[in-house]
Amino acid sequence: MKKFFLRILFSSFLLSSLNATEFILGGDTTEGALQITYKDKGYVFVEKYVSGAWAKQFYKANKDESGMVLVVDGTFYKLGKYGSTMGTMISDGDITNGKFKSWTKDNITLRYEITYKSPKQYFKHKWIITNNSGASKAKIVFIRAIDTYLSGGDSGAGTWDADSNTVGVKKIVSAKEQTLTFQGITTPSGYSSKRYSAVNTDALAGKLNNDLNEVTTTDNGYGLEWTTTNLANDTSWSITAYESFTLSSLEVKAPPLTKCAIGTTCTLEFDVKNIHATDADTIALSSTNSETWVANLDKTSLVNLAATGSEKVNISVTVPDDANVGDKSEVILTAKGLTSEKIGIAIIEAIAAPVKVCNTSISDIADTFTFDLMKKENLESTFVTSDLNLSKVYEINDCEVKIEWSSSFANVANADSGKIILDNDDTHTLVLTAKFILNSTSSKKTFIITTPKKSSNLDDEAVNLAHSDLTFETIRKANFKRSEITSDLNLTTTGKASTTIVWSSDKDSVISSGGVVKRSSTLQNVVLSAKISKGSDEKDKTFSLVVPSNADSNATQTDVTWLSLASILGKNSDAMNITQNLVTPLPTTAPNGSSISYESSLPSVLSNIGIVNRSIGDKFIKLSVTVGTEMKKFLFKVLGTSNKSSSSDKVIFKKIDESKDIPGAAKVVKMLFDDKTSGTSVDGETSMTFDSSISSNVDVNIEGTELDVTVEFSKSVLKLIAHQNGTSQACSTSQNGITTCVKTSVKSAKITVAKDGTTQIANGNLKAKVDSNGKSSFDINATKVSSNIEGSTVEITDGEIKISNLEIVNGDMKDAIAQSSLLGKSLTKFVVVDIASGTETSIALTLKKGSEFDQNSTIEILKDNYDGSGVKRYFKIKSPLNGKLTYE
Repeated sequence: MKKFFLRILFSSFLLSSLNATEFILGGDTTEGALQITYKDKGYVFVEKYVSGAWAKQFYKANKDESGMVLVVDGTFYKLGKYGSTMGTMISDGDITNGKFKSWTKDNITLRYEITYKSPKQYFKHKWIITNNSGASKAKIVFIRAIDTYLSGGDSGAGTWDADSNTVGVKKIVSAKEQTLTFQGITTPSGYSSKRYSAVNTDALAGKLNNDLNEVTTTDNGYGLEWTTTNLANDTSWSITAYESFTLSSLEVKAPPLTKCAIGTTCTLEFDVKNIHATDADTIALSSTNSETWVANLDKTSLVNLAATGSEKVNISVTVPDDANVGDKSEVILTAKGLTSEKIGIAIIEAIAAPVKVCNTSISDIADTFTFDLMKKENLESTFVTSDLNLSKVYEINDCEVKIEWSSSFANVANADSGKIILDNDDTHTLVLTAKFILNSTSSKKTFIITTPKKSSNLDDEAVNLAHSDLTFETIRKANFKRSEITSDLNLTTTGKASTTIVWSSDKDSVISSGGVVKRSSTLQNVVLSAKISKGSDEKDKTFSLVVPSNADSNATQTDVTWLSLASILGKNSDAMNITQNLVTPLPTTAPNGSSISYESSLPSVLSNIGIVNRSIGDKFIKLSVTVGTEMKKFLFKVLGTSNKSSSSDKVIFKKIDESKDIPGAAKVVKMLFDDKTSGTSVDGETSMTFDSSISSNVDVNIEGTELDVTVEFSKSVLKLIAHQNGTSQACSTSQNGITTCVKTSVKSAKITVAKDGTTQIANGNLKAKVDSNGKSSFDINATKVSSNIEGSTVEITDGEIKISNLEIVNGDMKDAIAQSSLLGKSLTKFVVVDIASGTETSIALTLKKGSEFDQNSTIEILKDNYDGSGVKRYFKIKSPLNGKLTYE
């Protein structure tokens, strides 16, 4: 059937080759074993022992159907079936498990090694091309091709697997797949599997064109091409490939080239498949690798494969420390079934071990360590019932960090072992502190955990915890308070400690059990009920809510009022301490249908959808919001990444104590801690006391490492936060969305809340207040300072106290500041804030005398509207100066 004209064409080469020296590799009469004939002029012929006889694997025309073409800077050299223009053979001989031959011409040498270990069904090719011409060669192309022959006929479908760089030919014989495959271990630049004569034509032209003929009746040949763009003088280029000959009902898919760092272990995943349509098979697996690197096969026992079934097989390979960059190992997985065998060859290449350089700050590393990394069997920090994993080393981002743990209550939580011991009589909220140490730097992070009392019924404890945690604050979503429900609620169905919550409403058409709010033409009072349960334990909680009518003639204005600062702050405490995203995404439609759009003055830090990206240094940002046709503006201060809150070594959190709800009695919530000063341990506390008339409106939450308390009033919502390091703050947000705050870094503050919402933070002779109308003030000794500008902030530090109010005035952000030292010395100033950079610049003051005031001063920050031209802000100094302090 094969072409007579080819025999005539190559007759002179064939006749001369009959007397040439031959090497025979293999030849064992074992089923499936190979016999490889290798002759002087590069002829290679392969036969396979099948059913007691040798079957050809290349088309047999005097054993000459394997050929090679070498092109060096446009000059062609040929060997094997393509002729013999490579010059005289200069050497031949033995190598381990194989033979080699070498030819030379024009000071270009080609060495061809064949390695075979019987009775394997595959062998290895290696070609080494050396340039001794005295000059660099710009382009080298090498092609090796054969005219294939499959059992039972001279045809088969072409195949190409890009992952493993394998070209081949196959056909199905008696439910088995017969394949010849040629795999480039050195990555080839081209391939071809199509009619043999077309492959020959392309090879002789020095270019394979990535052609594939998958028709099963194709009289097939195949080949691979390799190219290198430079070969310097006195250097060599090596090419490696494997050729495999199988008749098998198995298929082994090898992974693509895997690069593995020196000194590390990488896993190669093979896919072994039984392609027989009806018969199962039992597979034995084994592996070898060319570099004898340590390799472990994950399946050492027999694997049973159903008909058409498959199995993932992993081989983990360790690249030794003495390997060189670029070293490769051919990892061969052999799958041997009851009647057939198949291999897959994967390549693993050694790459340089990464140099571990920790470029992450220790504080940022601490930020990434979360409760999830320590929780073990516990679901959440607020219901810890079993031991924790308090690891001593934390690895992240090429950083290996040491951790030292401490516990505020070692009798419950042991910092050395992570062991949790539940108390028989009481629950405990305590803190675990992790000190992260990297070289000479350190950073602390604290975790507040709550343990229930030891009980045979932990479900009951879980229900009680979830009942306390479920507050209006957790369900309100964008609504301001209970008496003004204008948009949907967040009615979660899962509570703390893995409890279940089932909701019901006495007016489902107004507020549904899913939290959907539908306003009508009249005001509606709705009672929303939550049944909290776990196991057989359950407890009810109700919320009395008011849904106002939608009869307002100015729906847009209602929507403008609805979009308040409180509705978009998210988990941030206030506008001047932004560290987390706002409500994300920001709402784009108001309850009455008004569209909402946003424009940030610095979108790289605060995006138009509320995403916060903190950078080095604080940033002041203006967020312009358009609701329908109305415009409103919010001012934010996004804290820089260096603004890390950390607990002082002098303050150790102990626990949170909350008084029981007793009708007619004031409600008291305390955060207790040890304040260690001068080497003496002194008990301290941040206490919050609420007038008895408002006790029922007090919602207490433990949020992260903070004690968060919310109280509703008729025109405002008050939020108090006590931090576990002893500092605290109180912020009152009015109906129009403006927040006025008092903040203190002075520990052990006493906070009192009157029935009208006026909140005072006191410490020694220092008192600061904020009322429900947004007015703030402080007095220390005989100095009194106040601001009637809603949105002012009072800040108390160890050295001074000040009031400031940041607003947009005539397009600029300006701040009026009055501050006093703890001795009563007072200073006043105006500053302008650059929105882009966040920097402050003082504005020159118009004064009759100096701007420093002695004790017994009374200072008021005022603003007046005048002539419709804008806002005029000034200080009014009652004593010792009379008059007004204005900026130009």
